[in-house]
Amino acid sequence: MVPENNKWLVRTLLDKEVVTPEQLTQALARQKETRENLEKILVDLRLVKDEKLTALKKKESFYDEKSLLGQVDPEVLKLVPETVARRYCIIPLSKNGKKILTLAVTDLNDVVAIDTVRTISGCEIKAVLASEKDIITAVERYYSGSPDMETVLLDLVKVNGHIVQPETGEDLSEVKLKANDPPVVKFVNLLLLDAVERRASDIHIEPAKGKATVRIRIDGILHDITPPPKAMHSAIVSRVKILSNLDIAERRLPQ
Repeated sequence: MVPENNKWLVRTLLDKEVVTPEQLTQALARQKETRENLEKILVDLRLVKDEKLTALKKKESFYDEKSLLGQVDPEVLKLVPETVARRYCIIPLSKNGKKILTLAVTDLNDVVAIDTVRTISGCEIKAVLASEKDIITAVERYYSGSPDMETVLLDLVKVNGHIVQPETGEDLSEVKLKANDPPVVKFVNLLLLDAVERRASDIHIEPAKGKATVRIRIDGILHDITPPPKAMHSAIVSRVKILSNLDIAERRLPQ
C-alpha cells in the first residue's frame, strides 16, 4: 500500500515511465523499513536522478522549499490548526479575497485533507503540490506551537469587551465580522477538531445563566468543555452557521 504522502510522486513516476513497477516496489519496501524520504531513496538507489525529480516537480507547478517558504502568509495559519497541518502534512499559503485558500499538499487527490481544511476554514481550496520534507520544514518554521483551548479562551476574554451580544436588529455584516474574528475562528476550529478526535457524535453550544455552556456527546454521555465568555456565544453560533452555510439571521426556527 502506497503511503498518502507519496501518492502523487508514485503516480507521476509510473505515468511518465520514469521507473518500472518493480523498481518502485523496491524503493517503497526500503522506505517502509527505513522510513526515509522516498525521493532520497530513489536517488540513493540510482533509480531516478535528482535533476529528473526537480524537472517533474517544475512541470507540475511544484512548490520547492524556497518558493514555499516565500508564499506563507502568517495570517492564514490561523485558519488551520497546527494539529491538522501536521496530521495531513499540509500548510495554508495564502487567501485570495474571502473565499479561496491556497493549500500546499503532498497529494492533489487527498480529498480527506482538502475537505477537512475546507470545513474548518470555510473557504474553497486551491491545492498546490509540495514535498513532504518542504511542508514539514514550513510547518516547523511558521507554527510556534498548536494553541490549546485555554490559550484560545484567554484570547476570547481579551476581545470580549469589544464584542457584544447581537440584538435582533443588529446589522448582519457586523454579525459576520464578529463570527470571523480570529479568536472565535480558533475556538470553533479547536472545538470541532477535539470532537472529531474524541469521536463525539454531536456538539451542544447553549446559553446559560451568566455563561455559555459547551458540551460534546461521546458514547451517549455529554461531557463539558471549558466554556467561552457568555458574550461570545452569539459570535460562536454564527461562526458555526457560516461554516454550515446556514442563515445567520434566522434565530427562531431550526435549520
